[in-house]
Amino acid sequence: MRKTEHILGKPVVFERAKKKKKRRKKSASLRDAHTTERHLSKALRRSARAVDRGMAIYRKASKKSARKKKDGAMVSFLPNVVKGGTAVLQDMTVVPFDLLRAGYTKQSRRLTRRMVRAAAKTTDKLLP
Repeated sequence: MRKTEHILGKPVVFERAKKKKKRRKKSASLRDAHTTERHLSKALRRSARAVDRGMAIYRKASKKSARKKKDGAMVSFLPNVVKGGTAVLQDMTVVPFDLLRAGYTKQSRRLTRRMVRAAAKTTDKLLP
């Protein structure tokens, strides 16, 4: 970082090295909990944004219907709901992937591997 000041007509340059950013401290035992929480909150935020966008589209279509015809908002209620619902579904397509990533932690993968190995051993013993 560089800063210049004029003292008695002469420029004086101050230089300072940038500080390194500190890493966030996380305990190793709660690392999976942190990642799960991050992915769940991301999915929840994405869902809320999708519903908000869908409601905005529905309200816009409803106002347009009401302006065009008498009782237009009531008559075209279902098509307006479908328009809003379509927008919600389009935005929520990634949410299942976020939820999958929330549960797909190192600990759960390790547990799954152990269960598969145990199941393989028991089936080997049962077969002649």
